[in-house]
Amino acid sequence: MAAAVMETDWEWPEEKPMQSGYYNSAFGGVAPPPKKLAAAPLEDEDPSKRTTQVRNYSWSDDTNVIKVYVPVPGVVRDGVSVDIGEDHISMRAVTPEFGSFTMTINRLYDTVDLCKSSHKVLERKEKVIITLAKYPPPGYGDDAYINFKPWYKLHHGGTNNIDMCEDLEQARLNRGVQMNAAAEKTPRVPEPTKRK
Repeated sequence: MAAAVMETDWEWPEEKPMQSGYYNSAFGGVAPPPKKLAAAPLEDEDPSKRTTQVRNYSWSDDTNVIKVYVPVPGVVRDGVSVDIGEDHISMRAVTPEFGSFTMTINRLYDTVDLCKSSHKVLERKEKVIITLAKYPPPGYGDDAYINFKPWYKLHHGGTNNIDMCEDLEQARLNRGVQMNAAAEKTPRVPEPTKRK
């Protein structure tokens, strides 16, 4: 029976240097130690000098006003300026920690009443609310079926949407005309006479 070969009896071959001609000739077969490259220190970007375009705003149609909600992190009341025009709005908010935030909306869906429009800054909620007052349509107050014009979108961004909005508005006006015509044809209930 053959004797078992023990691990201590085995001779391991010596490790040879790498077979690279570059290392063998230049460094005697030994890889050089890693060398730290000289790099210019990166300047940290100062967030207070940054300008950010706000695109994640939201809006709501509240019958006689439109409200635009603009989130601004770290907003302060003194750093906000809002320009409201008849068919556009622009806002600029300067914050001490996060830099400047701007938002501009051109070609609003309808004209707004500048005298009744305003803006409010909510520092704790980090939000700016822009309130756009609508003009009342002709006949408002005289006709029971005429109410404030609804906004189907905040602004005109594409020509296809303008056509769709005009169709919706025309359908709304046609419904008002039909309701007024039906009200005129409806016989009136006579009022009860009072006995003396």
